[in-house]
Amino acid sequence: MNTLRNKFLTFGLTQKILVKSKNKMILINRNHSSRIVSVEAKKHFLNNVKKDKKLGKMEPIVEKFGALWISCFETRHEANQKIVPITNRVRILEDDATEIEEYLWEEFMNSKQNIYQLHLNLIEYFHSNQMVNSDACIIFLNRTFEGWWKQQVNRVKRGVIKNSCHLMQNCSDSSCLCLIQPQFVEKAFQLAIAKIFLLNSLNKIYKFDDNFQMLQPTIEKFLSNAIILHKIRLINELKLNDLYQIDYENALIPLLIEDKYSTIEEMVSTNEKTLYAFVDVCNNLCNDNTNFKKVAESFKMKKCHNFSGSKVAKYAVNCLKKINKSNLVTAMYPGIIFQLKLNQLRFLINNRYNQSDLISFEGWTELLTSLVGDNENLIYQLFLEVINYHKDVLTGFHFSKIYGDKYISRLPASAQALYQNNIELIKMDYENKIFHLKNPNTEKFYWPENLKIEDLELINSKESFNNMLDYFEKNEPDVIGLDCEWKPSFGTEDLIDDEDLKAKNQRPDTLQIATRNKVFVIDSRDLVDLLDENEMDRFAKLILFSEKMLKLGYDFDQDSKKLYHSFKKFKHVFFEFSENVININQVISDLEKNWSLFETNGKNLKTKGLSKLTESCFGKPLDKSECMSNWQNRPLRKSQIRYACLDAYILIEIHDFIQRRIKELNIEYDYTSKSSFL
Repeated sequence: MNTLRNKFLTFGLTQKILVKSKNKMILINRNHSSRIVSVEAKKHFLNNVKKDKKLGKMEPIVEKFGALWISCFETRHEANQKIVPITNRVRILEDDATEIEEYLWEEFMNSKQNIYQLHLNLIEYFHSNQMVNSDACIIFLNRTFEGWWKQQVNRVKRGVIKNSCHLMQNCSDSSCLCLIQPQFVEKAFQLAIAKIFLLNSLNKIYKFDDNFQMLQPTIEKFLSNAIILHKIRLINELKLNDLYQIDYENALIPLLIEDKYSTIEEMVSTNEKTLYAFVDVCNNLCNDNTNFKKVAESFKMKKCHNFSGSKVAKYAVNCLKKINKSNLVTAMYPGIIFQLKLNQLRFLINNRYNQSDLISFEGWTELLTSLVGDNENLIYQLFLEVINYHKDVLTGFHFSKIYGDKYISRLPASAQALYQNNIELIKMDYENKIFHLKNPNTEKFYWPENLKIEDLELINSKESFNNMLDYFEKNEPDVIGLDCEWKPSFGTEDLIDDEDLKAKNQRPDTLQIATRNKVFVIDSRDLVDLLDENEMDRFAKLILFSEKMLKLGYDFDQDSKKLYHSFKKFKHVFFEFSENVININQVISDLEKNWSLFETNGKNLKTKGLSKLTESCFGKPLDKSECMSNWQNRPLRKSQIRYACLDAYILIEIHDFIQRRIKELNIEYDYTSKSSFL
């Protein structure tokens, strides 16, 4: 049985295992069991306690606590029982934990000896003497004492305990909580460095950082011999960064190679200086010339899949976000910024070649040129991705007309050969091929017959804005479609250190308002700053909060959150506007639970996404090629304006389609009444 236990009763099991013994068969389940011990284990422990003459007055509590602890592991945990995790690998039943805690609290409360001496002696005993799951035992014991101690401290501070002095006073009463004698501090520190996982908890009680001078010789001896991870833990906990230098690269890079980010996070999260040191390590790794495979080899380790520039940059940014300092990345960490932009570059390029219907050539080019700017390494990566990886000489030549030919000569020999072998043929028909890339065939996409190009209007001045308001005042449309567009941020919106720019980026770049006869595209990023109070109030009365018209959106929640930042004047009542926008996708979802709105030849058509929904209603999908483009560019391209208008206008046509189907199927469902707004 012992051999089998050593072999199978580990804590990495993910399946059930049947273990045979002489008297019984035990079913071990990783999810509900900790280690099972024999009855002999308790007898052996109790005999050792009886023989230990040094225990003295501590014998009863050691005996009782030890017996209760061992009992936790004598039977298998059932699936329906509540468990308490002690460590990642050890868990005990909630009832057992409660019983032990209640016993210990009573002992601590009624102790005749100094409570700190009792606490440390218990930890020392179970550290020195072999015990079932000894580390977990010490953690549980210390956790229980810390909980009891905090409660007593709070009771003293609140004056609940009348016969005890305040903790901040000097006291000679050996039973008072405020008295922690120097020998107890030193003993607690010795235990903390022996069991480093106790360091944080014991420091809260014994205040090692306040006793640095007394502990300094022990600290320096520990730092001279300890492994580097333990050194970092101690320096972090006691805030000793300015006194003792650590080689963070040698300490942290191996953990990054092994993708042990949780360990790193635990180490750096308690000390801001160590966190910045970690970010510095990440920034140096994210240099554009870093070969991550060679870095791993230099540490005599095998590179794991997640040890890459993109992952390291992400880890660094996540750390800075935890202290609300992610805006520092732009100014202080060029390596991290390079990797983040490289990630965006690769995403955009892969998206274009794998899902060309979602990004137009012109929109794609705008985003890429905006992204790489004048960074030569990013420009080179652009050529490398396009020509070397995607074998696209035409697009490579197009970018060479923007950035020049010098990047071609830096490409791998095979990519240069591919380019040189095809460039003459490309040049012969370049203008025609680029024209077709910029103007693809759109006949397969839906365009409403009633929507004319002359009915699309861009609102980018006070004059055009007031003309739009006049139109609404005069025509009083019965229904409008609403939609917003904004430049994709790729998750880097928190990295902007310009507060004014960050505020503007919270807004949508355009707001589209469609009526049955006209569609307006409003510059909601910049124009709103030019409008006076009367114009804003008029807009709110005629459109935002008007009860005379039905407001339609598609999954409009995110649009509404962005739009709020364009019209903060109405922030106290903006929720009224948001609640009165009917989400067409929710209407469709509710109806399809009971009725087949789009059944064709016995098959239900897909309705997820506005393009698919349009195809289900009218036979053709929407053109979504401007879905991902630079909506901050001014002036907007004609194809962007067409796309933006159509996304708002199509909601009115879908609304009319739904109304017809409701009548045809005799459905009693009125989503247009205010009480039914979704």
